[in-house]
Amino acid sequence: MSLPNFLVIGAGRSGTTSLHHYLGQHPDVFLPTNKAPSYFYCRDAPPAEDPYLNLVSRNYFVRDFEEYQALFTEVRSERAIGEVSPVYLATTQAASRIAELIPEVKLLAIVRNPVERAYARFLGRRRDGLERRTSFSEIVREECKAGLLRDDAHGTYLASGFVFHFLESYLEQFPRESFCIRLFEDLKDDAEGLVSGLFEFL
Repeated sequence: MSLPNFLVIGAGRSGTTSLHHYLGQHPDVFLPTNKAPSYFYCRDAPPAEDPYLNLVSRNYFVRDFEEYQALFTEVRSERAIGEVSPVYLATTQAASRIAELIPEVKLLAIVRNPVERAYARFLGRRRDGLERRTSFSEIVREECKAGLLRDDAHGTYLASGFVFHFLESYLEQFPRESFCIRLFEDLKDDAEGLVSGLFEFL
């Protein structure tokens, strides 16, 4: 049975799709075709019933262990086996679940200025038909009223950009040498150099 020995844990709208693409080109790296299975976030969770939520919520995610294992059945001789799920850096719940199943895993994170990240998320979700609201300032006001430091910030614009307490939940479970944390700006300015460093880390 193959399970990941590395995870890209986020953050959303910080270049994780590019990392999925770049890492997957290396012959010694295995990544499932589908990005963001998010198993350690939503395991055992029931599917959403609202048709709109089907587009934006856990119906896209892998909820049971057998289905998660099946993502890695095509692993052959690759040394680095991983998956990319940005929601893992938008919750305090994922770290302990990951540590329970794959305690030796390596963790990659890429983080971004939270204001730029929030607006990029808004534009992307509007483009993809996943956001009905048209006023970003209205969204900001609503989220600020609800509070920005949350244990689960999945689906938010601002709260999911405050990642320090989410990273802390990983540091409580894993040794520091398990981590590689980079900036979105480094990926934008020198993608080749950043990805080379990630290959070396893995």
